[in-house]
Formats: sequence, C-alpha cells, structure tokens
Amino acid sequence: MAITSKRSIAIDVKPISPEEIVTLAEQTWSPSPDLNFNYLLNWMARGFSQVTKVGWLTRYGPAYGGPAILFLLRNAEGKELAILVAPGEKVAEFIRQNLEEWKRNGVPFERWEVLTQTER
Repeated sequence: MAITSKRSIAIDVKPISPEEIVTLAEQTWSPSPDLNFNYLLNWMARGFSQVTKVGWLTRYGPAYGGPAILFLLRNAEGKELAILVAPGEKVAEFIRQNLEEWKRNGVPFERWEVLTQTER
C-alpha cells in the first residue's frame, strides 16, 4: 500500500552573512562531510571559475534531505552551473579563503528555507 499526499513547496530566500554560512558548514553534522566538494573544484578547474552566488539550503532533494551549500558558477561564455556541497571542514575553509574576493565582486549570500505544506 502506498500513501500519497499533495504538497505545495515554497522557498523562503533571505540574505545571510558569509560568516554564518562558514559557521553552519563547520558545525552542522553530515553523514558525508564535504560530499561533492571535489566536483566543485573540478568544475571550477574546467572553466566554471566565477562564483555568482553562495547559499545555505536547509533541505534539498526528493526526500528533502540536507542541508547543503549551494554554489552557482559561471564560465566565460556565460553558462551557469549549480553545485550542492554537504557541510564540512573543507568547504568551510574554501569559503573562508575566497570570502574577501567574493565580497568585492558582490556575490550574494542567501539562506534558502524549503517549506512544504500538505494539502488536505
């Protein structure tokens, strides 16, 4: 037997300080810390080197797992790519190392709160 429900999903997006994202990345438990971090570095090495947005997702995926850190990347041709990285020490240090440059470039930092509501 399967139980289904209709859900409406909304995302509440608010500004967040970069320092808060670093703290969350360091202090939030993850079963796979820094998952996808190497993919992020790989895509940056392949030309998607401009970071245009950094976000903290409270939940993601079909089962609403999470949290994750969202990086929106752009290459020289203007193509964009989003990468989700699980919280961990490596990604926190990566953000810390690039923080001043991203601030100078006006990169927005956002908190994405995924909200679900079951329809009755």
